[in-house]
Amino acid sequence: MPHRRDDPRYLVFRHARRCRQAAAGIEPRLKPGEEHLHAFLMPGLPGGGHTVHVEQEVVANNTARNLVTEQRFYVDSPQFNLPEGEVHSVYPPSGHEERAECLPHVVLKTPTLPWEWTASKITDVPDYKGNRNRVPWLAVLVFTKEELQLVSEDLRGDKSVFQNIPALKNSATQTATLTVNMRVKDIKNLHHTTSPITDPDQAPETDSDVSTDVIFVSKALFNALFSEDDAEGESISASHPNVRPYRFLAHRRDINTDGMAVAALTADDNDQASYGVVFSHRTGPVNITEPTACIAHLVSIRGVEGMSWPASDEQFVALSSLHSWTYTGLPPDTPSVWDLFNALGQSSSMLQPPVTKNDLDPDAPADLKERVTQRLGNGYTLTRYRTQTGESTACFFRGPFIPVQIPLSDSQRWRSLSTSGQDLQILDQKLGLIDITYSAAWQLGRTLAIADQEFITRIGLVRKHIYDRGMELNQQQALRPHGVRSRPELLSNLPLIVSRLHQLPQTREIDTDQANVHTKRWFRPPVEPVDLSYRGRKAKIASINEKSVEEHFVEAAKEISSAAKADGDPSDVPYNEFNIPYSPDWMAVLKWVMNRLFLATIPPHYLIPESSSLPLESVRFFRIDHHWMDALVDGALSLANYRDQKTDLVRDAIWAAIKRYRETKIPDLGDCLPPVPEYGCYIRSTLLTKFPDLRVELDPPQAPPKPLVLLRHEIVSPDTMLCLFSHQPGSEFFKGMSLIQPPHQQTFVAATDLDQRTIKMSYKKAYTVHVDKPDGEPLDATKEWTRPQTASVVPVYRWDSSGVEVRRLLMENLSKDYLDTLLDKMPESLFKDDTPTSTLMATQLGSVCYQIVFSIPPGATTPTHPEIYNVGRIQRHLSIPNTKFNANIPPSPLTTTAYAR
Repeated sequence: MPHRRDDPRYLVFRHARRCRQAAAGIEPRLKPGEEHLHAFLMPGLPGGGHTVHVEQEVVANNTARNLVTEQRFYVDSPQFNLPEGEVHSVYPPSGHEERAECLPHVVLKTPTLPWEWTASKITDVPDYKGNRNRVPWLAVLVFTKEELQLVSEDLRGDKSVFQNIPALKNSATQTATLTVNMRVKDIKNLHHTTSPITDPDQAPETDSDVSTDVIFVSKALFNALFSEDDAEGESISASHPNVRPYRFLAHRRDINTDGMAVAALTADDNDQASYGVVFSHRTGPVNITEPTACIAHLVSIRGVEGMSWPASDEQFVALSSLHSWTYTGLPPDTPSVWDLFNALGQSSSMLQPPVTKNDLDPDAPADLKERVTQRLGNGYTLTRYRTQTGESTACFFRGPFIPVQIPLSDSQRWRSLSTSGQDLQILDQKLGLIDITYSAAWQLGRTLAIADQEFITRIGLVRKHIYDRGMELNQQQALRPHGVRSRPELLSNLPLIVSRLHQLPQTREIDTDQANVHTKRWFRPPVEPVDLSYRGRKAKIASINEKSVEEHFVEAAKEISSAAKADGDPSDVPYNEFNIPYSPDWMAVLKWVMNRLFLATIPPHYLIPESSSLPLESVRFFRIDHHWMDALVDGALSLANYRDQKTDLVRDAIWAAIKRYRETKIPDLGDCLPPVPEYGCYIRSTLLTKFPDLRVELDPPQAPPKPLVLLRHEIVSPDTMLCLFSHQPGSEFFKGMSLIQPPHQQTFVAATDLDQRTIKMSYKKAYTVHVDKPDGEPLDATKEWTRPQTASVVPVYRWDSSGVEVRRLLMENLSKDYLDTLLDKMPESLFKDDTPTSTLMATQLGSVCYQIVFSIPPGATTPTHPEIYNVGRIQRHLSIPNTKFNANIPPSPLTTTAYAR
């Protein structure tokens, strides 16, 4: 049964699908935690014009004729603007901070997009002939504000670059990312500016009125970004701009989206997703001592190779920017992502207000302070409350998330609680304050139900069906002693009645000697009338062999809540969302109730009444108060009650049907009970804005047929994640939890250390064969290059050139040096290749991935002792190094072994 991916219980239905696939022996191509990198992925046809040429030889009457026809068509691919929603994520996120060695990147939802257009016509090279690399038409470039901002004379007026464009001559403005939006056909009229953008007049398929964002790069910087370099890193003369190094800066990445909140929404049915990744080879400024604004642009380099070289006759080069954002570049000695992970791991505790006795009035009585502290420790907060008579006072209140365990027996669950909610208020006799927790939950449930028109209609119909069927069963029981039979009973007895009628002439049972028998033939003694009304049947005390009206309502609710047989009659199995419902109305009611148990549509201020309970950079665990959830659902089920305001027997029957559903195992879920959240956590951190798909991985893994533990995984605000679990920590199915950087949002860095004079790299291992258990150790090769006093370049990095800050990796030299080092250091049985590719460079330039591991000590019920692990990612087969960052925490018995490929 298909379900929307934004359904709060989507993970439950996904687990059912996995159980069916596991039973059928179907395994995903990539398992959780694995990834697959491709050097490129060409579309079926690149963008632009194409010609279909068809020849067919026809023979008729011994005469051959060759038929030839041609058809011109155009592949309309994005060229000057990206489709809405195409960008999955960027790093660093807009407005965030990152160190100088960071290489910004863009993750695109369409994996073929970086190669939709042809960027290089150089095909007579080995890696092109061998289908090992392709030059993308997109590139990510990083600039400072000074490198892109136009002075007033260049921006407006008679001497500006727009002097030949009347619409922009006196009104051109640069955006926050220093672009100018203009029509593509006007770019050729820019003064003192050249551009690789094709004139629409020379490309009839291009819309002449299309607009694009344009950045203006100085000719000196443009020459430095597209120069050809020798083995020492020095620029050499060339006949055209060199775009071939950009082939190392884009790749396709396939991942398994298990444990991700955002990517899972667009993955296929096997949790597989593919993305196109483009990253920069230009770093942020390395000579700064304070934060500096940086601007990243995803630009089109299509046509750059065909420009005149060097670009010395014009002042600027206009490039089309398809996406841009800003971030803050930090000096080299500032905190890193590791520090964020470390701070987050050290801040885990239970969800409760951070108030202690020391924060209370020192003059207050000790017993009162003790009581208030106890209340706050149980998750309560003080809030204002207005009574029914209008007075304003204080009260205690808490939501469904609590830091303590509340004993709860089955007899206390799945039953009606109140008809108004007022009787659920609790008076704290020591403090003289009312606890409105459950009363507020009841009223909230009623309010949420009233706001849902479909639920109002469905619950009314369900109540009517249960009432009508229950009264029918009870009335049949009441009339049975008087000879009244139900229709099915009457129909089943018809053959016997006919048979008895045929036997009447032969029987002597009606013979009699009494003379007055005929006078009494039509005599009937008076019969006391039977009260068949609801109140009459409710008031009647049933005998030992009779069922009460309450029991008949429960029996009716059992029928209504059952699955349907093939003939449409109710079965003995409850409807469980994986079979066919007997009542569509019950299906809607059950879905609404279960969604509420998964906290769907509950306002955030009910979930976290006290904002200080969830500070920045923190992980807060909590238990779920099932009394609170029952009160919420009871308030919703109290609607449409038009019969009895004192004892709502129909609502009791609905609760009995819900209880039956909750206590019946579901074959589609691995023969497990329907999962309901028991435990959870909030994660609030800037890491979530950096990595929206921060993976949640549980120990042990949730592979079928094991029960599903992670029930809900959602980004509820840009920096906050909510996780709900079906088991308490410490159980056999929930022994630990890890937060891991997602593979498709892995960041890229130019080096281990980078400053004004030195660049240092630690080369990583790579494999060209499958390795089940990589050793995880880095390659025994650390390279360091120091900038000479009289030069501004080393073989793999250029700081500046001709007074222009270049700040870019020399990809040709770096890729060759990395490949040569691998061939020298790695055994031939593990690595053998002769061509550096974009996947190889993505491996080397990929930054270290970290994970926080929350383990469960023996006997504990709360995840503690977080450890931060360093997860190195290696191309072809990725492994986890043995190095771990212990952050002054006792060693955990939990060990992590995983690899991605």
